[in-house]
Amino acid sequence: MPDQQRKPANVGLLDHMPTNADGPSALYAYGNGGYTGNPYIDAAFGPSAEAGFGMFRGGGRDPNTGLTGAADIMYGDFYNGRRSDGTIGMGGRVGMFNGSAGYENHGVLANANMGLLTAEADAHVGPNDAGFALGADIISGGVELGTRDAKSSTDSTFGISGSIGSPGASAHLLYGDADGDGYREYGFDMSGMFGLGFGIKMTTEDPLRTAMGPMGSLVPQNINLTEQAGNAAVTAGNAVADGAAWTYNQAAAGVGWAGDQISSGASWAGDQISSGASWAGDQISSGASWAGDKLSSAGSAISDGWNSLWN
Repeated sequence: MPDQQRKPANVGLLDHMPTNADGPSALYAYGNGGYTGNPYIDAAFGPSAEAGFGMFRGGGRDPNTGLTGAADIMYGDFYNGRRSDGTIGMGGRVGMFNGSAGYENHGVLANANMGLLTAEADAHVGPNDAGFALGADIISGGVELGTRDAKSSTDSTFGISGSIGSPGASAHLLYGDADGDGYREYGFDMSGMFGLGFGIKMTTEDPLRTAMGPMGSLVPQNINLTEQAGNAAVTAGNAVADGAAWTYNQAAAGVGWAGDQISSGASWAGDQISSGASWAGDQISSGASWAGDKLSSAGSAISDGWNSLWN
């Protein structure tokens, strides 16, 4: 793999049981002012377990020249569960030697690494990457070139590696922020090996620019296309959400208005039916009363006529 010099499993264990305060914590510190290295033995056991040892581990960066270097000699690391750096998983690694040397200054990154008699078995999800690795190397090495500048939002790197060893493979998704500028470096680091191995690594702070190939170079370097596209997508999403909310509100208002009209119409119809029924009742009552009066008058006339005949 291009990045053979990985963060050891026990980085952060100095918070638990340090044997030397200048040891592992000095590794991989971006902008670290100098080199340091010492033997160490660290261990921490609780809800999770971490342990590490090394005859020598150290490294750093010279701020004047930009030269970097790091080395592990006769080392071993193991962890299970949640590590002190936030990583969750299980794994371990051992080796005779693993070292790197390079240059990191003025936005330029160049690094070469080499390992002798190393082995690793790991699966994890962490703050900066997620993936797995399984294999053992007799000898391995790789190079990585690119840009790394905290004042740039378009850094990118590319690396290749080769190895000789046992069958094995590794694959990692990368999303860390090595230069601490707030823009994560997205990419991948993968390798495969069956006797002879080959690996490739690529990272970019602007995946959209990288995907555009040569066309991406036409866009000014101070513009992060991925960020701009993300912001545009958020704006469009908000506009769609606002439009959907407006449409819903208008539809709800329309349904409410229609309901009011239906209710008013039903009330009016009820009133008209009630009025019609009352009128009909009044007419029937009046007709019945009139008929009764006529029948009563007729009865009286018949009675009077009958009486007249007999008298």
